[in-house]
Amino acid sequence: MKHKVVPKRRKAFIAVMGATGSGKSSFVNLVTGSNLNVSKSLVSCTQMVELGSQLRFGSYEVNLIDTPGFDDLERSEVEILKIIAKYLQTLHQSKIKLHGVIFLYRISDIRMSGISRRTLQLFRAICGEKAIQNTMIVTTMWDNVVFKDGVERERQLSEEPFKPFLLGNAKMHRHDKGLESAQHIISLMLRNKPCPLAIQTEMVNDRKPLLETGAGLQLSGEIQKTIHDISNQLATSEAAEEIKTTSSGRMEDAYLDDDEDYERQELLKQLTRYQREMKSLVEEYHAEGGEQQNHQNLRKLKGDIARILRRWPKRFRKNGRAREATNDETGGIPLLEIARL
Repeated sequence: MKHKVVPKRRKAFIAVMGATGSGKSSFVNLVTGSNLNVSKSLVSCTQMVELGSQLRFGSYEVNLIDTPGFDDLERSEVEILKIIAKYLQTLHQSKIKLHGVIFLYRISDIRMSGISRRTLQLFRAICGEKAIQNTMIVTTMWDNVVFKDGVERERQLSEEPFKPFLLGNAKMHRHDKGLESAQHIISLMLRNKPCPLAIQTEMVNDRKPLLETGAGLQLSGEIQKTIHDISNQLATSEAAEEIKTTSSGRMEDAYLDDDEDYERQELLKQLTRYQREMKSLVEEYHAEGGEQQNHQNLRKLKGDIARILRRWPKRFRKNGRAREATNDETGGIPLLEIARL
């Protein structure tokens, strides 16, 4: 008596990315029956890359990869990129190719914020132009909008921020939180021909350090731009203060109003945060044996930091807050730290 041969199921790996709170973990749980933690705030519950329970789907054994969002309030974009890049690098070294990447986006967001645009650009750099055709932009939270408003927002998104993806043959679909909707999305992803992402070939095949990959350069450029913008804001604030002091001729007028003081403290905190992120990227670069061929951005960043160093001590000496500004508000990290790299 002959035994019936059961065909072996093919393995499929699909990554799920997007902002914190866009529904990544909920999507993975719905499709696979997993029990991954779900975030209800801007603090991500996904601390590391997590693999959902294996799903039998037709002739495939599907593995959904849940990733942390780049807009997590508790961790930097650099830290998140390192986590995701390391996981993707390990997959490629293990000869595992992704069937694609699902990018979840909340249709309930009235407008795309700056951090959302940064996340989208970083996502594009991670995938690269060749793998864009294997990506799918999935809009979520349709139950939180008036349907006609959501449709109009969807049209606007497809004509501007998502247009480069769609021109590269990426797909765009809606997810209504139902199992049938999620399974349809998975079935479409399984039609893709598996291929590596740009960051995988760059780090494994080309042996590039993270900072020299498209995603690393994209993120370091964004950090540099942010530091430059903060520098300009501080310069404008200093100029306004000097005009005020000169016109009054009284030293007490140089003291900051409460609102101005708070705003400057917040700017300094932001500066310190991005300073830490850039330092982390550069340290990673050195640790990976980078040849320091791409230091134009870093040199410009040092110039921005040097200019801020000349401004802030002067400003805070005026109102007697030099010690507090350089220690408490910066978490004890001197601004000079990044300039010494």
